[in-house]
Amino acid sequence: MGRPTRLQSYRGKGMAYRRAPNHLPGRIQYFDERIEPEPNSGCHLWLGFINHDGYGRFQLDKRKYLVHKWAYEQLHGITPRGYELDHACFVRSCVNLAHLEVVTQAENKRRAAMRRTTCPQGHPYDFIRPNGIRGCHTCDSNKSLRAYEKIKCSQCGKLRSPALF
Repeated sequence: MGRPTRLQSYRGKGMAYRRAPNHLPGRIQYFDERIEPEPNSGCHLWLGFINHDGYGRFQLDKRKYLVHKWAYEQLHGITPRGYELDHACFVRSCVNLAHLEVVTQAENKRRAAMRRTTCPQGHPYDFIRPNGIRGCHTCDSNKSLRAYEKIKCSQCGKLRSPALF
């Protein structure tokens, strides 16, 4: 019978399996041939097409699927409305079901924001504001300096009245 596919090996771990209506028997083999286990992280990396956002994608019956969603839905059924799959490993091309977690969109966005370590200008976040949002002293200083330059008179250097500008 040969080596079981990754999807078949997940089935043996007590997870419910739901066969999609457009499922083709050869697709599991196609899927399995394009996965490479990464030994250090435990990720199962997709070697097929990767879209511009870094997610693996493949086509089945003229319909395009994100591979992590397709793999999850083959075993657990459709993701509930209002929920998304989050990669706990932070690797978008990973299809290891143990690394996928169903979360709300708000939770997924919160986790993504916490993964970022630099501000949009590339400076490290180095403090947390009272409202809980992280900040960058460099950008805050630059913003204050621009505001100061805006109200300073260009000829004499004295501060102008806020009512004049």
